[in-house]
Amino acid sequence: MIDPHIREELLVALDNLPEEAQRRVAEYARTLTARQSPGFATNALLRLAGSIEALDLKQMDEAIQEGCEKVDVDGW
Repeated sequence: MIDPHIREELLVALDNLPEEAQRRVAEYARTLTARQSPGFATNALLRLAGSIEALDLKQMDEAIQEGCEKVDVDGW
């Protein structure tokens, strides 16, 4: 149950925000409750899907192909 003083403080603060900021506050509140569920990490990662530039992905792929799964037998 929410503390009545906190509820009032939040309502006053929300009343002073533009609608877009109110939406951001609501989204933030949803993320706080989502963090308690086991699927939070997946949901958080899915929001990032598509956020890496194609050129960066290509460079990452090339670095992986060049540097991974190669053994330097003299390096040990």
